[in-house]
Amino acid sequence: MLAVLFVAGLGVALAIPIIRGGGSSSSVTPGGHHSHGSHSRAVSPGPRASRSGPPTPSPSISGPATTVTLGFGSAYPKACEHPATPPQGSGAIAAYSRPEITISTLDGAVIARFVSGASLDWSPSGRWLLSLAGHLWTSTGEDRGMLFPPGSGEATWSPTSDCAFALSKDQTELFVARPGHDAIDLVDGDLQSFSLSSDGSHLAVATSATSGSARVEIASVDLSNNHSVSIYDAPEGDCCVTFANAWLDNDSPLFWIGPGVSVMIDGAQLQALDTNGGGVAKPTPVADSVVPGQSYVARCGDSLVAVVGGGRPYPTISHKRLATVAPGTAPAYLTPAGEAYQSPSCSSDGRYIAAVAAPDGTRGDKGHVTIVSSSGGVLQRLTSGTDLGDYNPEWGPPGTGVLFARKMSDSSTEFTLWYAPEGSSARATSIRATSYDWSATPPDGAP
Repeated sequence: MLAVLFVAGLGVALAIPIIRGGGSSSSVTPGGHHSHGSHSRAVSPGPRASRSGPPTPSPSISGPATTVTLGFGSAYPKACEHPATPPQGSGAIAAYSRPEITISTLDGAVIARFVSGASLDWSPSGRWLLSLAGHLWTSTGEDRGMLFPPGSGEATWSPTSDCAFALSKDQTELFVARPGHDAIDLVDGDLQSFSLSSDGSHLAVATSATSGSARVEIASVDLSNNHSVSIYDAPEGDCCVTFANAWLDNDSPLFWIGPGVSVMIDGAQLQALDTNGGGVAKPTPVADSVVPGQSYVARCGDSLVAVVGGGRPYPTISHKRLATVAPGTAPAYLTPAGEAYQSPSCSSDGRYIAAVAAPDGTRGDKGHVTIVSSSGGVLQRLTSGTDLGDYNPEWGPPGTGVLFARKMSDSSTEFTLWYAPEGSSARATSIRATSYDWSATPPDGAP
Protein backbone atom coordinates (compact mmCIF):
# COMPACT_ATOMS: atom_id res chain seq x y z
CA MET A 1 0.00 0.00 0.00
CA LEU A 2 1.07 3.58 -0.51
CA ALA A 3 0.33 6.42 1.82
CA VAL A 4 0.45 9.64 -0.16
CA LEU A 5 1.27 13.06 1.24
CA PHE A 6 0.91 16.35 -0.58
CA VAL A 7 3.06 19.33 0.28
CA ALA A 8 1.92 22.64 -1.09
CA GLY A 9 4.34 24.95 -2.82
CA LEU A 10 6.85 22.33 -3.94
CA GLY A 11 7.71 21.70 -7.55
CA VAL A 12 7.74 17.97 -7.02
CA ALA A 13 5.24 15.20 -6.36
CA LEU A 14 5.88 13.30 -3.16
CA ALA A 15 4.93 9.80 -2.02
CA ILE A 16 5.24 8.36 1.45
CA PRO A 17 6.95 4.98 1.28
CA ILE A 18 5.48 1.81 2.78
CA ILE A 19 8.87 0.43 3.69
CA ARG A 20 9.86 3.20 6.02
CA GLY A 21 11.98 2.52 9.00
CA GLY A 22 13.23 6.02 9.83
CA GLY A 23 16.85 7.18 9.64
CA SER A 24 18.23 7.70 6.17
CA SER A 25 15.13 6.33 4.47
CA SER A 26 13.59 9.75 4.98
CA SER A 27 12.14 11.57 1.99
CA VAL A 28 14.88 13.17 -0.08
CA THR A 29 12.93 16.20 -1.16
CA PRO A 30 12.57 19.39 0.89
CA GLY A 31 9.32 19.47 2.78
CA GLY A 32 8.70 15.78 2.23
CA HIS A 33 8.73 14.88 5.90
CA HIS A 34 5.69 13.13 7.21
CA SER A 35 3.20 15.29 9.05
CA HIS A 36 1.66 13.71 12.13
CA GLY A 37 -1.29 15.69 13.43
CA SER A 38 -2.40 15.52 17.04
CA HIS A 39 -4.95 12.90 17.98
CA SER A 40 -7.97 14.71 19.39
CA ARG A 41 -9.12 11.95 21.73
CA ALA A 42 -7.31 10.02 24.39
CA VAL A 43 -5.52 6.88 23.34
CA SER A 44 -3.97 4.12 25.38
CA PRO A 45 -0.36 4.73 26.45
CA GLY A 46 0.68 2.03 24.02
CA PRO A 47 1.62 -1.62 24.35
CA ARG A 48 4.87 -2.73 25.84
CA ALA A 49 7.54 -4.45 23.77
CA SER A 50 8.18 -8.01 24.87
CA ARG A 51 11.11 -10.34 24.37
CA SER A 52 11.46 -14.09 24.68
CA GLY A 53 14.81 -14.57 26.43
CA PRO A 54 18.07 -12.68 25.89
CA PRO A 55 19.08 -11.33 22.49
CA THR A 56 20.84 -13.77 20.21
CA PRO A 57 24.04 -12.42 18.66
CA SER A 58 24.43 -12.66 14.91
CA PRO A 59 26.72 -15.36 13.55
CA SER A 60 30.32 -14.44 12.91
CA ILE A 61 30.87 -13.46 9.29
CA SER A 62 34.30 -14.32 7.92
CA GLY A 63 36.01 -12.51 5.08
CA PRO A 64 36.59 -8.81 4.40
CA ALA A 65 33.39 -7.60 6.04
CA THR A 66 33.40 -6.43 9.65
CA THR A 67 31.15 -8.50 11.90
CA VAL A 68 27.91 -6.55 12.06
CA THR A 69 26.76 -5.14 15.38
CA LEU A 70 23.37 -6.83 15.05
CA GLY A 71 21.53 -9.05 17.49
CA PHE A 72 18.18 -10.81 17.54
CA GLY A 73 15.43 -10.69 20.12
CA SER A 74 12.31 -12.81 19.82
CA ALA A 75 11.69 -15.12 16.90
CA TYR A 76 9.63 -13.72 14.02
CA PRO A 77 5.98 -14.62 14.73
CA LYS A 78 4.84 -17.58 12.66
CA ALA A 79 1.50 -15.84 12.14
CA CYS A 80 3.34 -13.11 10.21
CA GLU A 81 4.66 -15.66 7.71
CA HIS A 82 1.17 -16.49 6.45
CA PRO A 83 -0.05 -14.16 3.68
CA ALA A 84 -3.20 -12.20 4.44
CA THR A 85 -6.20 -12.92 2.23
CA PRO A 86 -6.84 -9.83 0.09
CA PRO A 87 -10.53 -8.92 0.15
CA GLN A 88 -12.51 -8.50 -3.03
CA GLY A 89 -14.28 -5.39 -4.20
CA SER A 90 -13.64 -1.98 -5.67
CA GLY A 91 -11.94 -0.76 -2.52
CA ALA A 92 -12.28 1.71 0.28
CA ILE A 93 -10.36 4.97 0.43
CA ALA A 94 -9.00 6.45 3.63
CA ALA A 95 -8.50 10.17 3.03
CA TYR A 96 -7.14 12.83 5.36
CA SER A 97 -8.44 16.39 5.12
CA ARG A 98 -7.68 18.41 8.23
CA PRO A 99 -8.75 17.58 10.89
CA GLU A 100 -10.52 14.35 9.85
CA ILE A 101 -9.92 10.99 8.30
CA THR A 102 -12.81 9.78 6.19
CA ILE A 103 -13.18 6.17 5.03
CA SER A 104 -15.41 6.04 1.98
CA THR A 105 -16.16 4.07 -1.15
CA LEU A 106 -15.00 5.24 -4.55
CA ASP A 107 -18.40 6.84 -5.20
CA GLY A 108 -18.10 8.91 -2.01
CA ALA A 109 -20.35 6.90 0.33
CA VAL A 110 -18.95 7.45 3.83
CA ILE A 111 -18.14 4.35 5.92
CA ALA A 112 -16.54 6.13 8.88
CA ARG A 113 -15.23 9.54 9.87
CA PHE A 114 -12.98 10.41 12.81
CA VAL A 115 -10.49 13.05 13.89
CA SER A 116 -6.79 12.22 13.61
CA GLY A 117 -3.55 13.12 11.89
CA ALA A 118 -2.41 12.48 8.35
CA SER A 119 -0.46 9.68 6.62
CA LEU A 120 -2.39 6.42 6.35
CA ASP A 121 -1.63 2.85 5.34
CA TRP A 122 -4.09 -0.04 4.86
CA SER A 123 -2.99 -3.51 5.91
CA PRO A 124 -2.72 -6.15 3.13
CA SER A 125 -6.02 -7.72 4.20
CA GLY A 126 -7.79 -4.36 4.25
CA ARG A 127 -8.97 -5.03 7.83
CA TRP A 128 -6.75 -2.43 9.52
CA LEU A 129 -5.69 1.16 9.00
CA LEU A 130 -2.39 2.38 10.48
CA SER A 131 -0.92 5.85 10.77
CA LEU A 132 2.82 6.32 10.42
CA ALA A 133 2.79 7.27 14.10
CA GLY A 134 1.54 3.74 14.89
CA HIS A 135 -2.14 4.53 15.66
CA LEU A 136 -4.44 1.65 14.68
CA TRP A 137 -8.08 1.62 13.51
CA THR A 138 -10.33 -1.05 12.07
CA SER A 139 -11.68 -0.73 8.54
CA THR A 140 -14.91 0.64 10.03
CA GLY A 141 -13.13 3.35 12.01
CA GLU A 142 -13.00 1.72 15.46
CA ASP A 143 -10.06 3.13 17.46
CA ARG A 144 -7.66 0.40 18.70
CA GLY A 145 -5.00 2.70 20.20
CA MET A 146 -1.26 2.51 19.62
CA LEU A 147 0.32 -0.60 18.09
CA PHE A 148 3.89 0.18 19.25
CA PRO A 149 5.53 1.57 22.40
CA PRO A 150 5.36 5.36 22.79
CA GLY A 151 7.86 7.33 20.72
CA SER A 152 8.51 4.57 18.19
CA GLY A 153 9.48 5.52 14.66
CA GLU A 154 7.29 5.48 11.59
CA ALA A 155 5.26 2.29 11.27
CA THR A 156 4.73 0.22 8.11
CA TRP A 157 2.90 -2.99 7.30
CA SER A 158 4.51 -6.14 5.99
CA PRO A 159 3.74 -6.32 2.24
CA THR A 160 1.96 -9.66 2.72
CA SER A 161 0.58 -10.01 6.26
CA ASP A 162 -1.20 -7.94 8.89
CA CYS A 163 2.02 -7.50 10.86
CA ALA A 164 3.66 -4.09 11.15
CA PHE A 165 7.21 -2.90 11.84
CA ALA A 166 8.69 0.17 13.53
CA LEU A 167 12.02 1.28 14.96
CA SER A 168 12.29 2.23 18.62
CA LYS A 169 12.65 5.90 19.50
CA ASP A 170 16.43 5.57 19.96
CA GLN A 171 16.74 3.34 16.85
CA THR A 172 18.35 0.46 18.75
CA GLU A 173 15.44 -1.98 18.35
CA LEU A 174 13.20 -3.02 15.47
CA PHE A 175 9.73 -4.01 16.65
CA VAL A 176 7.15 -6.19 14.95
CA ALA A 177 3.52 -6.18 16.05
CA ARG A 178 0.15 -7.50 14.97
CA PRO A 179 -3.22 -6.18 16.05
CA GLY A 180 -4.33 -7.58 19.40
CA HIS A 181 -0.81 -8.58 20.48
CA ASP A 182 2.14 -6.92 22.18
CA ALA A 183 4.94 -5.57 20.03
CA ILE A 184 8.06 -7.72 20.23
CA ASP A 185 11.73 -6.80 19.86
CA LEU A 186 12.91 -8.49 16.65
CA VAL A 187 16.34 -6.98 15.88
CA ASP A 188 18.81 -5.00 17.97
CA GLY A 189 21.67 -2.74 16.91
CA ASP A 190 22.62 0.79 15.91
CA LEU A 191 19.86 0.84 13.29
CA GLN A 192 19.33 3.41 10.54
CA SER A 193 16.55 2.09 8.33
CA PHE A 194 14.94 -1.12 7.09
CA SER A 195 13.08 -2.64 4.15
CA LEU A 196 10.95 -5.74 3.54
CA SER A 197 10.92 -7.97 0.48
CA SER A 198 7.74 -8.08 -1.60
CA ASP A 199 6.90 -11.57 -0.32
CA GLY A 200 7.59 -10.57 3.29
CA SER A 201 10.22 -13.31 3.75
CA HIS A 202 13.36 -11.17 4.06
CA LEU A 203 14.36 -8.06 5.95
CA ALA A 204 17.13 -5.62 5.01
CA VAL A 205 18.57 -3.46 7.77
CA ALA A 206 21.08 -0.61 7.49
CA THR A 207 23.23 -0.32 10.61
CA SER A 208 26.27 1.62 11.73
CA ALA A 209 29.36 -0.56 11.32
CA THR A 210 30.27 0.17 14.95
CA SER A 211 28.32 2.13 17.50
CA GLY A 212 28.31 5.79 16.47
CA SER A 213 30.23 5.09 13.26
CA ALA A 214 29.60 7.10 10.10
CA ARG A 215 30.19 3.97 7.99
CA VAL A 216 27.24 1.64 7.41
CA GLU A 217 26.62 -2.03 6.87
CA ILE A 218 23.58 -3.55 5.20
CA ALA A 219 22.36 -6.87 6.59
CA SER A 220 19.90 -9.15 4.81
CA VAL A 221 17.98 -11.39 7.21
CA ASP A 222 15.87 -14.45 6.41
CA LEU A 223 12.88 -13.96 8.70
CA SER A 224 12.07 -17.66 8.75
CA ASN A 225 15.02 -18.30 11.06
CA ASN A 226 16.38 -14.85 12.08
CA HIS A 227 19.92 -16.14 11.63
CA SER A 228 20.66 -16.41 7.91
CA VAL A 229 22.50 -13.13 7.45
CA SER A 230 24.44 -11.61 4.57
CA ILE A 231 26.53 -8.54 5.28
CA TYR A 232 27.78 -5.75 3.03
CA ASP A 233 30.38 -3.53 4.71
CA ALA A 234 30.23 -0.19 2.87
CA PRO A 235 33.37 1.85 2.12
CA GLU A 236 34.48 4.55 4.51
CA GLY A 237 32.57 7.78 3.84
CA ASP A 238 29.35 6.10 2.69
CA CYS A 239 27.16 7.02 5.64
CA CYS A 240 23.65 7.07 4.23
CA VAL A 241 21.40 4.34 2.86
CA THR A 242 18.04 4.84 1.15
CA PHE A 243 16.09 1.67 0.38
CA ALA A 244 13.87 1.51 -2.70
CA ASN A 245 10.24 0.43 -2.35
CA ALA A 246 10.95 -2.65 -4.49
CA TRP A 247 13.46 -5.50 -4.39
CA LEU A 248 15.31 -7.08 -7.32
CA ASP A 249 14.09 -10.43 -6.01
CA ASN A 250 12.99 -11.72 -2.64
CA ASP A 251 16.49 -11.84 -1.16
CA SER A 252 18.11 -8.88 -2.97
CA PRO A 253 17.09 -5.44 -1.67
CA LEU A 254 17.51 -2.36 -3.86
CA PHE A 255 19.19 0.69 -2.38
CA TRP A 256 21.21 3.84 -2.86
CA ILE A 257 24.28 4.57 -0.75
CA GLY A 258 26.49 7.64 -0.60
CA PRO A 259 28.11 10.36 1.49
CA GLY A 260 24.85 12.21 2.13
CA VAL A 261 21.34 12.91 0.88
CA SER A 262 22.23 16.42 -0.31
CA VAL A 263 24.77 14.89 -2.70
CA MET A 264 22.65 11.91 -3.78
CA ILE A 265 19.58 14.00 -4.65
CA ASP A 266 21.17 14.85 -7.99
CA GLY A 267 20.97 11.16 -8.89
CA ALA A 268 22.90 8.14 -7.65
CA GLN A 269 23.53 4.57 -8.69
CA LEU A 270 20.68 2.19 -7.87
CA GLN A 271 22.19 -1.04 -6.56
CA ALA A 272 21.03 -4.50 -5.53
CA LEU A 273 22.53 -6.48 -2.67
CA ASP A 274 23.84 -9.80 -3.99
CA THR A 275 23.44 -11.98 -0.90
CA ASN A 276 24.94 -15.19 -2.33
CA GLY A 277 22.79 -17.27 -0.02
CA GLY A 278 24.49 -16.01 3.15
CA GLY A 279 27.86 -14.70 4.30
CA VAL A 280 29.61 -11.74 2.74
CA ALA A 281 27.37 -9.83 0.32
CA LYS A 282 28.31 -7.44 -2.46
CA PRO A 283 26.50 -4.63 -4.29
CA THR A 284 25.51 -5.07 -7.92
CA PRO A 285 24.82 -1.98 -10.10
CA VAL A 286 21.29 -1.86 -11.53
CA ALA A 287 20.98 1.65 -13.02
CA ASP A 288 22.92 4.90 -12.94
CA SER A 289 21.47 8.34 -12.16
CA VAL A 290 18.26 7.46 -10.34
CA VAL A 291 17.05 9.95 -7.72
CA PRO A 292 16.92 8.15 -4.34
CA GLY A 293 13.37 7.96 -3.06
CA GLN A 294 10.10 6.10 -3.14
CA SER A 295 8.75 7.99 -6.16
CA TYR A 296 11.35 6.67 -8.59
CA VAL A 297 11.27 2.84 -8.60
CA ALA A 298 8.37 0.39 -9.00
CA ARG A 299 7.88 -3.31 -9.61
CA CYS A 300 5.77 -4.12 -12.70
CA GLY A 301 5.12 -7.84 -12.89
CA ASP A 302 8.47 -9.47 -13.61
CA SER A 303 10.10 -6.15 -14.56
CA LEU A 304 11.66 -3.38 -12.52
CA VAL A 305 10.78 0.16 -13.63
CA ALA A 306 12.86 3.18 -12.63
CA VAL A 307 12.91 6.90 -13.39
CA VAL A 308 16.34 7.22 -15.03
CA GLY A 309 18.11 10.56 -15.39
CA GLY A 310 20.26 12.84 -13.27
CA GLY A 311 19.44 16.24 -11.85
CA ARG A 312 17.28 17.39 -8.98
CA PRO A 313 13.51 17.00 -9.39
CA TYR A 314 12.84 20.55 -8.20
CA PRO A 315 12.14 23.39 -8.74
CA THR A 316 11.92 22.21 -12.35
CA ILE A 317 12.20 18.67 -13.62
CA SER A 318 14.04 17.46 -16.74
CA HIS A 319 15.57 14.41 -18.40
CA LYS A 320 13.84 11.73 -16.38
CA ARG A 321 12.52 8.85 -18.46
CA LEU A 322 10.77 5.65 -17.44
CA ALA A 323 12.84 2.57 -18.20
CA THR A 324 13.00 -1.09 -17.31
CA VAL A 325 16.29 -1.79 -15.57
CA ALA A 326 18.26 -4.88 -14.59
CA PRO A 327 21.84 -5.69 -13.56
CA GLY A 328 24.28 -5.97 -16.45
CA THR A 329 22.01 -4.37 -19.05
CA ALA A 330 21.43 -0.84 -20.33
CA PRO A 331 18.09 0.79 -19.44
CA ALA A 332 15.28 -0.03 -21.88
CA TYR A 333 13.45 3.29 -22.17
CA LEU A 334 9.65 3.23 -22.22
CA THR A 335 9.01 6.96 -22.69
CA PRO A 336 10.35 9.51 -25.21
CA ALA A 337 13.06 12.08 -24.61
CA GLY A 338 11.90 15.61 -23.87
CA GLU A 339 9.59 14.62 -21.01
CA ALA A 340 10.24 14.06 -17.32
CA TYR A 341 8.41 11.42 -15.30
CA GLN A 342 7.99 10.63 -11.61
CA SER A 343 5.81 8.59 -9.25
CA PRO A 344 5.37 5.44 -11.39
CA SER A 345 2.64 3.05 -10.24
CA CYS A 346 1.95 -0.29 -11.94
CA SER A 347 -1.34 -2.06 -12.55
CA SER A 348 -1.87 -5.38 -10.78
CA ASP A 349 -1.32 -7.33 -14.00
CA GLY A 350 1.89 -5.43 -14.77
CA ARG A 351 0.66 -4.24 -18.18
CA TYR A 352 0.30 -0.52 -17.48
CA ILE A 353 2.21 2.21 -15.67
CA ALA A 354 0.61 5.40 -14.42
CA ALA A 355 3.08 8.22 -13.78
CA VAL A 356 3.15 12.01 -13.57
CA ALA A 357 4.72 13.50 -16.72
CA ALA A 358 5.74 17.04 -17.64
CA PRO A 359 7.75 18.58 -20.49
CA ASP A 360 11.43 19.02 -19.68
CA GLY A 361 12.06 22.24 -17.79
CA THR A 362 8.55 22.37 -16.30
CA ARG A 363 7.88 22.79 -12.61
CA GLY A 364 7.38 19.36 -11.11
CA ASP A 365 3.99 20.30 -9.66
CA LYS A 366 2.55 21.04 -13.12
CA GLY A 367 2.68 17.48 -14.49
CA HIS A 368 -0.29 15.30 -15.41
CA VAL A 369 -0.96 11.59 -14.99
CA THR A 370 0.01 9.65 -18.08
CA ILE A 371 -0.63 5.96 -18.83
CA VAL A 372 2.34 4.12 -20.33
CA SER A 373 2.56 0.56 -21.63
CA SER A 374 5.00 -1.61 -19.68
CA SER A 375 6.38 -2.69 -23.05
CA GLY A 376 6.93 0.94 -24.09
CA GLY A 377 4.94 3.87 -25.44
CA VAL A 378 2.50 6.45 -24.14
CA LEU A 379 -1.11 5.21 -24.25
CA GLN A 380 -3.17 7.98 -22.64
CA ARG A 381 -2.73 11.42 -21.10
CA LEU A 382 -5.21 12.32 -18.38
CA THR A 383 -4.87 16.06 -18.85
CA SER A 384 -7.25 18.51 -17.20
CA GLY A 385 -7.11 21.39 -19.68
CA THR A 386 -5.47 23.55 -16.99
CA ASP A 387 -1.99 23.87 -15.54
CA LEU A 388 -3.12 22.48 -12.18
CA GLY A 389 -0.83 19.59 -11.29
CA ASP A 390 -1.52 15.92 -10.59
CA TYR A 391 0.10 13.91 -7.85
CA ASN A 392 0.87 10.30 -6.95
CA PRO A 393 -1.30 7.96 -9.04
CA GLU A 394 -2.28 4.68 -7.43
CA TRP A 395 -3.76 1.67 -9.22
CA GLY A 396 -6.70 0.03 -7.52
CA PRO A 397 -7.76 -3.62 -7.33
CA PRO A 398 -7.93 -5.63 -10.59
CA GLY A 399 -10.61 -4.40 -12.95
CA THR A 400 -10.79 -0.87 -11.54
CA GLY A 401 -8.44 1.91 -12.60
CA VAL A 402 -6.23 4.75 -11.40
CA LEU A 403 -6.82 7.11 -8.50
CA PHE A 404 -4.79 10.31 -8.22
CA ALA A 405 -4.89 13.77 -6.67
CA ARG A 406 -5.29 17.05 -8.52
CA LYS A 407 -4.89 20.51 -7.02
CA MET A 408 -8.17 22.36 -6.52
CA SER A 409 -6.55 25.66 -7.47
CA ASP A 410 -3.04 26.94 -8.03
CA SER A 411 -2.84 28.33 -4.49
CA SER A 412 -4.85 25.60 -2.77
CA THR A 413 -3.42 23.30 -0.12
CA GLU A 414 -6.31 20.89 -0.70
CA PHE A 415 -6.66 18.34 -3.45
CA THR A 416 -9.51 16.56 -5.17
CA LEU A 417 -9.17 12.84 -5.82
CA TRP A 418 -9.75 11.93 -9.45
CA TYR A 419 -10.51 8.49 -10.82
CA ALA A 420 -9.89 7.06 -14.29
CA PRO A 421 -11.37 3.60 -15.02
CA GLU A 422 -9.03 1.49 -17.09
CA GLY A 423 -9.10 2.81 -20.66
CA SER A 424 -11.41 5.73 -19.84
CA SER A 425 -11.05 9.43 -19.14
CA ALA A 426 -10.67 10.80 -15.61
CA ARG A 427 -13.48 12.25 -13.53
CA ALA A 428 -13.45 14.10 -10.23
CA THR A 429 -14.72 12.30 -7.13
CA SER A 430 -16.30 14.05 -4.15
CA ILE A 431 -13.29 13.18 -1.96
CA ARG A 432 -10.98 15.94 -0.76
CA ALA A 433 -7.63 15.02 0.71
CA THR A 434 -4.10 16.01 1.56
CA SER A 435 -3.16 12.33 1.99
CA TYR A 436 -4.90 9.07 1.14
CA ASP A 437 -4.58 5.32 0.68
CA TRP A 438 -6.75 3.01 -1.40
CA SER A 439 -7.48 -0.49 -0.16
CA ALA A 440 -9.38 -3.46 -1.53
CA THR A 441 -11.51 -3.42 1.61
CA PRO A 442 -15.17 -4.33 1.02
CA PRO A 443 -17.34 -1.36 2.04
CA ASP A 444 -18.98 -3.45 4.78
CA GLY A 445 -15.80 -5.31 5.75
CA ALA A 446 -14.94 -5.59 9.44
CA PRO A 447 -12.18 -7.42 11.33
